[in-house]
Amino acid sequence: MADQKSVHDKPESCICGECGADISIEDKYCPYCGADVSEIEESKNEELTKKRYPALRTIAGIYQVFAYLWLLLSVIGGLIALAKIERLGILLLLLLSVGGTIAFITSFAMAESIKVFIDIEENTRKMVELQSKKIEEQK
Repeated sequence: MADQKSVHDKPESCICGECGADISIEDKYCPYCGADVSEIEESKNEELTKKRYPALRTIAGIYQVFAYLWLLLSVIGGLIALAKIERLGILLLLLLSVGGTIAFITSFAMAESIKVFIDIEENTRKMVELQSKKIEEQK
């Protein structure tokens, strides 16, 4: 099972800027004309990174929107409660402030947590690539 490669392990291809040949993005130099294509690999990897996990990126954005909505609603509710100077208004202001702050922090933390998980995956992938290149250079 360890020998099997997943669909994601298949190297992507790109076009050499010098001769127009179809080459692997893992190539440092074009096998046909010898041109340096390492910059193509870096830009292609950046594009692939942006395309990964679109659903998680969308969910993180939704959590961020909810966080700011909670903050906005708690501020508006607090201003309305302040307009009612009576005892109930102060209690309502306190509840809205604490509840809105907790809801804002929780939603914002969820959004940032999702982004951290995506960054961890990307960094792990980059470290594996660097280690495999280092092993290849030592051979």
